[in-house]
Amino acid sequence: MFSKASDGRVVGRTDQGCTWKFKVDSDAMELDPAAQSRLNQYSGLTYTITRWSVTVSGRHESEIIEARSHRPTVDYDFVLANGRRTKAPEKSGPGARKFLGTWAYDAADPQSRVNIRVSRYQRPYGDEQVVESPQRGLVTFTRRRDHKIAAQTDDGCVWMLAVRGNTALLDPAIQTCTLPQSNVTLKFWSIASDGTNQTSFVTGIDERGGSFVLSIGSLSKQ
Repeated sequence: MFSKASDGRVVGRTDQGCTWKFKVDSDAMELDPAAQSRLNQYSGLTYTITRWSVTVSGRHESEIIEARSHRPTVDYDFVLANGRRTKAPEKSGPGARKFLGTWAYDAADPQSRVNIRVSRYQRPYGDEQVVESPQRGLVTFTRRRDHKIAAQTDDGCVWMLAVRGNTALLDPAIQTCTLPQSNVTLKFWSIASDGTNQTSFVTGIDERGGSFVLSIGSLSKQ
């Protein structure tokens, strides 16, 4: 989401809560200052964007992003060479249809990190146990009122998300599901869908009380 700042620049806010500042020249924007770093509060990782160029034509825009993800042991460079966006309507409208139905998580890939869930548990003596596991199962989405959709997972939990364009976000931002023997809490869930494939990012507290993150979720329509 882009909005005007008090200093004449434009502020871009991503779905994961990071804000970035741009300078504007007619129908184009450039990151200002040229390199900006932000901590992603959900993944716990820091990102540095060294270039973010945006050009606009009516309701459509094109983007080039060059950035680096800072991991504990190594940094990863990534490039979005030909990004495109369309301005989303204020209400969900027909975009919600891209989410409805039953979806299955694709096969996990440890190398690419697709559908690899990372859980962290505190041990009695203060150290941490890190568990990596494949994300599996089905998620069924149904339409609800007030431009929202409901996502039911295999454990029977139902989560509410708000849709704008091709993106759905957990709404309200933090939700807890009560199970017979425990609770599950989601702190963040962002989904992009084209009607056939979904890409998602999820973080929360699992039924064992450990924090978890699924940073590259991939699902296919059934």
